[in-house]
Order: sequence, then C-alpha cells, then structure tokens
Amino acid sequence: MFVVDRDADAARAVATEVGGDAFAADMGVSAEVDASFAACTRAFGGVDIAFLNAGISIGVTDLGALTDDAYYKMMRVNVDGVVFGLRASIRAMEPRGGGAIVATSSLAGLIPFPPDPVYDASKHAVVGLIRSAAPTLAEKGITANTVNPGITDTNILTTDAKQMLRGAGFPIMEPEQIADAVFGLVTTGVTGQCWVCQPGRDPVPYAFRDVPGPRGTGVEGRRMPSLPRDGASSWATESGAGRDQPRSMGAHTTRRTTVSDAEEAGTTKPAAPAKADSERGLQPEVLDAPSPVAIADSDEALEQVARPTKLIRIAAMVRSLLDEARRAPLDDAGRRRLREIHERSVRELEGILSEDLRTELAEVTLPFTSETPSESELRVAQAQLVGWLEGLFHGIQATLFTQQAQAQSQFEEMRQRRAIEGGPGERTPGAYL
Repeated sequence: MFVVDRDADAARAVATEVGGDAFAADMGVSAEVDASFAACTRAFGGVDIAFLNAGISIGVTDLGALTDDAYYKMMRVNVDGVVFGLRASIRAMEPRGGGAIVATSSLAGLIPFPPDPVYDASKHAVVGLIRSAAPTLAEKGITANTVNPGITDTNILTTDAKQMLRGAGFPIMEPEQIADAVFGLVTTGVTGQCWVCQPGRDPVPYAFRDVPGPRGTGVEGRRMPSLPRDGASSWATESGAGRDQPRSMGAHTTRRTTVSDAEEAGTTKPAAPAKADSERGLQPEVLDAPSPVAIADSDEALEQVARPTKLIRIAAMVRSLLDEARRAPLDDAGRRRLREIHERSVRELEGILSEDLRTELAEVTLPFTSETPSESELRVAQAQLVGWLEGLFHGIQATLFTQQAQAQSQFEEMRQRRAIEGGPGERTPGAYL
C-alpha cells in the first residue's frame, strides 16, 4: 500500500500502520500527483488500485460572501485533485492491462446540500467525471466507481460538529464502513457505479434514472449516436461561438493554497421524506436494491471470506513481515517471535475463511519443525502465505468480474429486446446532453 498526503508525517504514520510506503504530495498540483504515482511504481512495480480520497469543505452557505480564494481552495482539491489522480491512474494502469479506481464523492454528490453549495458542486463533479469516464476506461480493463458516504467520523468534521450530531442522536459512521465499500468496488468488477454508504446499512448502488427522450414524428425512442473521440474532429468548439467562455485559470493553476488532504467524509443531513413524482419531477432516487453483501451471499467466491477488511490487514502485515525478514538478519528471539506471529496469522485467517478455504490453507501451510526456525524457513513460510493470499484475491476478483460481465451482457440483451418489441407508440427514455 502506498499512502499519499500533503502532511508527510501523517502519510508516514498511516503507511507504518498498514505496512506500506509514504509520499508527500499536494493533490491539487498535477506535477506532484504524477510524482506520487511514479514513486509508487518505483516502489512496487506498478499501480493496480487507486483510491482518490483527498477532500476538504469550506462551509460557505451564502454564495454572495464566497471569496475567490475559498472557491479555488475547494475546487483545486475536490475536483482538480480527482482529475489529476484519475489521469495518473490511467497512465499507470493501462500498460499493465487494467486496474481499479475509486474516488470519494459524498451524498452531497447526489442530492442538494444547501449548507455548502460549492462543496455540493465539487462532489457532483466527481460523480459526473467518474460515470462519464467509466465506459471508455472499461475498454482498457480499468474500472471506475465512487463511494458516496454520509456523515463519517473523519477530520473533515470539527469536534463541535461531531459532539452536536452525537448529542442529537444522529449516527456517525466509522471509516471502516467506507473501507468495506471500497473493497467491494475494487473486487466485484462493477464500473460506473456510485455506492451510497449510510450508518447501519450495507452499501447501496445509487439508481440513476434516464432522462426523457425526444418527441416528434419518427424520433420517439431515439438515442444519441456516439460522439467523436480523441483523434477525430471534436463535437464541441472551445468557445461555444462566443458563449460559455472558459474562465481564466492563471491564478488558479499557479497559486498553491495551504490545505490538508484530509480523509473525505459526507456532510449531508438526512434526506427529506420522499414526495410523489408529480411533486418533485424526474429526479434520481436511492432504491432499496440488493446490497453488495446480499449479492455476495449468492456468490460462492465471496461466501468464502467473512470479513474482507480483516483479510486485507492480515495480508498487509504478513507481507510487511516477509520484507522485514528479507532485509535484516534475525536473532533467536526475533525468529521465535516471527514464528509466533506467523502461526497467529494463520489462526486468525482460519476464523474468517469458509470450511473449504480453511482446509486448503491447512494443506499448504506446514508446521515448523522447531521452536526457533531458521531464517530461510521463516522466509519460505511467509512467502508461501503471501502467495496464497494473493491467489485468493485474484481468484475472487476474476470470478466476480466474469459474473459481472455476464450480467451486463444479459441486461443489454433485455434492453435491446425491449427497444425492438416496444414499437413506435412507446416512448423510451434516452441519454442526452
């Protein structure tokens, strides 16, 4: 794991905890973002998963009082940082044949948030960016999704805000709940989705509605054709023929504002009671769709792991111990300690694996022949366990990716059949600018 934060000490503290490396970078500066990905590639040989999590809030409700500095401070982290991180992720993953990208948005990226409209705008931008990029990235073997958390116990909330919420009896999520959602997104093979995280609920894919299609003779149900991509003539002019002129970016791109790449958290209030469609118009809604956990329960591959985040932590620890055993010679006390940790890790794994996997693990994990094994015995045992865990991760991901592809194919067939059988009298919603 490679941890990036503007605060070098904070990055090192997290990296030490998870057994990874750290790098100091401001995610609002493209050169520093690129440098962080280059450093990760040098350290680990490449990038397979990117979690774009830096974000801030400015808490300005009255846009009439909004300053330019506050606006640019927000957008350079919440929007520019995600764009730069997405671009660097693609450049790192495409030569490797694929990868997984998750960006942190918020409930404010899906619903109005009057207490901080600019924050709301930045999080809507993340949702639009990832959903729009996902189809193109799928052709490169890269998945792209967002997590959209509600209120979470992170540094983006002040101490007073946390006390006020708890005093009012409003639940605050632990960061581990968001980590579980991120793990689900990078292992299930889905792409272009926004998973809502709320206290006490499993992650729920947000259900976006199609917009109404065009009306007119011979155009009912028509969908917009594919627009030109890079390398072809553009579908839009740079200036819009005098309209929608781009703003000057000089001050924004050259000024470095002091901000903290704090861990993201949603800051929205509970949604108001639902209104009838006639009252609210055509708006997206969160449906009580089957949660990823419920779907996983029907999938044999995922039934084999009860606590995925614990599995990741144990795997990171085992890899870190293997690196330590390779770097420096161990005395007798160190070898005994490493043997005890190795055996404890195996027992902890047995507690979260299914019976089949426990049997397999027991078959490949041989007991040590002495209380103080040699360094070579320890290295072999640790390397064997690391390899087995990586094989487990890849097996789960490959199985779910295949199933997801099959499900998407079936869904597309159903949509095509509906379009054919619908006839000219049925209006089919489409996607339009």
